[in-house]
Amino acid sequence: MAIAAYLAFEPADEEAARQVGAELERNGWTVARSNAELRTAERTPALIQTVGEAAVVVVVASPAGQDSLWLQREVAAALNNGRPIIVVLAAPISSDSWLSATLDVA
Repeated sequence: MAIAAYLAFEPADEEAARQVGAELERNGWTVARSNAELRTAERTPALIQTVGEAAVVVVVASPAGQDSLWLQREVAAALNNGRPIIVVLAAPISSDSWLSATLDVA
């Protein structure tokens, strides 16, 4: 696989994502991060390919992520490609959100 981990997060959670990414890299992982360039309609195939090539997808979950169409697409791409998902709770999320229901963060 071309990359070891894909880090999916919302811009509001950039600091938490930076810390998670740095820790992964310190432990020998190669990390591709969610970014505005991949999160455009015309780049959706590239986003799906990038997520699909990852060995694991790390999702930074927070209230910002609960409302994110792009985070939903990244999670769907991970699930559709059979990628394991690790959830990092950056802040409490609603128990009835799609993040809680899809990723079972309880």
